[in-house]
Amino acid sequence: MVLQVVASKCSPKHDDDDESPSFCDWEKFHLSTVGASALHAAAWDGSYEVLEFLLKEGQQVDERGRRGVTALMATLMRHNVQALRAVFQGSAVVQLNTVVDCRKEDAERLNHTLSVVKLLLRHGANTEARDQDGKTALLLATNDELFEVAKLLLEHGARLDAQDSAGRSPLHACLRSSPEQSVLVTNLVISRGAPIDLPDNAGETPLTIVVRRGDITALQLLLNHHSLVATPARQDFSGAVLLQAAELGVVDVVRFLLDGKYTSIDVVNARGETALHLAIVKLRKQLVEMLTSATSAELLLKARTQGKGESVLHYAARYGSPSDLQSVLSLFGKKGSQEVNVASSRGLTPLYLATTAPTAGSPSERRAKVVQLEKLDASLFPKDLCLFREVKNASGVGLVAMHPAARRCLALWMVQCSKTSPPTFSDFCINWLACVQRPQTDARQQGDVKKPSDVKTQGAQQPVKGKQMQQRERVPLSPTVAAFVCAGYAVDAVPLLLALPIKRDAVSRFLELLKTLGADTKHALLQKLQQELVAAWNVESDDASRKETKANTSVKTKK
Repeated sequence: MVLQVVASKCSPKHDDDDESPSFCDWEKFHLSTVGASALHAAAWDGSYEVLEFLLKEGQQVDERGRRGVTALMATLMRHNVQALRAVFQGSAVVQLNTVVDCRKEDAERLNHTLSVVKLLLRHGANTEARDQDGKTALLLATNDELFEVAKLLLEHGARLDAQDSAGRSPLHACLRSSPEQSVLVTNLVISRGAPIDLPDNAGETPLTIVVRRGDITALQLLLNHHSLVATPARQDFSGAVLLQAAELGVVDVVRFLLDGKYTSIDVVNARGETALHLAIVKLRKQLVEMLTSATSAELLLKARTQGKGESVLHYAARYGSPSDLQSVLSLFGKKGSQEVNVASSRGLTPLYLATTAPTAGSPSERRAKVVQLEKLDASLFPKDLCLFREVKNASGVGLVAMHPAARRCLALWMVQCSKTSPPTFSDFCINWLACVQRPQTDARQQGDVKKPSDVKTQGAQQPVKGKQMQQRERVPLSPTVAAFVCAGYAVDAVPLLLALPIKRDAVSRFLELLKTLGADTKHALLQKLQQELVAAWNVESDDASRKETKANTSVKTKK
């Protein structure tokens, strides 16, 4: 069936009374029906009497025309085409209703369409019949002019979860049109339980459309029917929408929900993230500024994520821009210097994350964040974190290992130092090598190695000698690493040096070497690391001395 819309010109009528034509006169509106069946031709023409006659004579009400269109679909399509009439005013398209009052004609046309639809439904028209695009009659009745028709179709069993070939449901169709044109039908289908989480072929749900577009009118309709749109996993519907809007960066939706007190600003998702957490991760600068300046914004500081226990400050340091970090720091006020060193559940401070996290930004962004944090006396590590631990061994040599977080800092900053001053860095590595404990070359010196005669067989099991042979074949590391460093591969030796424990009596020497390297390369963060390591080592040494004194006193008492 060829669909060609032909609008008649406003020429004078040639009847006996010679009345002037109405600007809203649609008497000569017609669609080409060449090759169509009589039923479809009557539907396109809106001829109620002809349709009624054909149906009474046994014409199939759901007979398909070209592209699978039924008479019911044709009736709705005819109405929609008429409703779209417009004129040009300059370069702008203006609806005729803004030029001439056509309400009377519109009402008459709607009543006529409604009577035709009722006629077709009385004769058993299938509301779920689909055209070649998968559209049902309800998908063609989402304009508010057809509100009564949509209501009638629903009463006759039209499905709200019907999807066309693009996966779009009636609610999708309502929301994708201009908001002011489908408010009534949108409210109707939502009140009847239209699914808001049904994805189309592009994965977009009606709820996503509402939030992404910032459609406050549609959102208000959803909130009015929250009992119908909530799910067991989303009982706090307004809170879930707030978090989704934050992730998408839709400021208007977030502001609407908070100003209307539909939900609390500190609502969290399953990961324990607030709207501010999500806005920081997605780099939504405008939203971050809005949330941090909102009423009750201080509640955001108390939230901690599940597992890692990270606050919004940790997120700003790890993921945010310098401006995001500044916005979050503004929430602390005078207490900033006290709160800035609060560690996550993994013992990581904001300053540590700003300097070491891969997601912390470019070098310039990292530096800017470090400057902001250092103004508040931020530390790389929390004061109660033990940066040195004793390493048990059978060699009789006192050994200690640094905390993995400290080794992480060294691994990153050693690379930077090697680029700043290669000769200085090479000398540092050679001296560092003298401070670490190398593996023993003689298997008999290893406390965990047994002689073959000490290994007893159990049943048919034979002694395993592979580990023993491997340890006997170890070669001295000092010459190897030294040669590596002298050959210009000092930075490649760093991972090995970090893996080896430091001799207890050489820790002070190592820290002095680190101080010299930081000063020579002018690496401010390395100098800060050295200072915190020195402070931690002094505490550890004092604790060890007290334990030793206590042990000696106990021995003397027993004697």
